[in-house]
Amino acid sequence: MAEVNEEIAKAYFEEICRYFVETDHYFKKSSKKAHKRGGTGPSDIDLLLLHPTEGIYGKRAMVSVKGWHGYVLNSENCKKNYKWMHGFEKQDLDAAEDRFKSKDFSKILVVPRINEEEREEVERYAKECKGIDYIITFPFMLKEIFDKIGDSSRYYKESEVLHTLTVSYRHYITPIIEENIKLKKDISKLERR
Repeated sequence: MAEVNEEIAKAYFEEICRYFVETDHYFKKSSKKAHKRGGTGPSDIDLLLLHPTEGIYGKRAMVSVKGWHGYVLNSENCKKNYKWMHGFEKQDLDAAEDRFKSKDFSKILVVPRINEEEREEVERYAKECKGIDYIITFPFMLKEIFDKIGDSSRYYKESEVLHTLTVSYRHYITPIIEENIKLKKDISKLERR
């Protein structure tokens, strides 16, 4: 069973981007540290995506979801090679290639947030130094999901995560948006005086 961050990413790729999504993709991955302990290292493949024609991220893609929501990705910390910016290892790429039966697939990293002033630099670094084709943030995915699901009750039966997001949207986010709109109108009236 995927964790909640992966479920949100899965909902985005399935509902918004119309990919078929495979979760829980396990494969034997050896690492020097894990090998010394007699085990294998964790896979960085959280999702595998397949589109029936050609989706916005290509026909096939592998996804690594980093859910440390307190962090903001910027040029300094991504160059320090933090865990969530290390890219995919050769074993991950080989496993995806084996699953897809193709070398033609996108590499996607899902991260909490990116410092918007440094987005271009971070994306350039990710592509040139780490081989990552796309970086997608949780705020972007959630906005896309909220724009589509709104307060639709159709999602109550399909997904616990989408049900939770729908309830959150209806009971928490919509009132905040409405309050902000009212506040902006009140400020605008004050400014006109």
